[in-house]
Amino acid sequence: MKLIDTSTINQVLKNNISLREDYFITPDIEQEMLVALTILKKSIPSHIKNITIDNRFDEASYIKNYFEMLNKYGGRSFFNMTGFGDISLIALAKTILEALEKINRQALPLPGFLEQVEIYVEDGGLRKRIKQEVGSQIKLYKASQI
Repeated sequence: MKLIDTSTINQVLKNNISLREDYFITPDIEQEMLVALTILKKSIPSHIKNITIDNRFDEASYIKNYFEMLNKYGGRSFFNMTGFGDISLIALAKTILEALEKINRQALPLPGFLEQVEIYVEDGGLRKRIKQEVGSQIKLYKASQI
């Protein structure tokens, strides 16, 4: 599963990058993307999807993780409504890894069956927080590597 942040979306939009695979975003990042789309006068790329449409998405776990990350990290502003995309991406990474861990405990997976989680993010501070929360269980890439 591939996750992207707002800076990656901006790079895709500004450089007219054609995505060949599906990339998932959180509702907060979708709101930030809609602002970028309006400014750049672009439409939503078909391969960027809100994670809430995926039937594997566990909204209750996501909200729990979102609450924890919201209270753990600063750098957001309720006045300017900024920083929530970062919090939501960390919460989503934790939620997906918890779901994969649960699946792995219930049954022995077939070799090669486990899905790799990849996150494309440019912000160094966000990269550091993601590593702190989920360690090496996910692969981090820069936005330019999409």
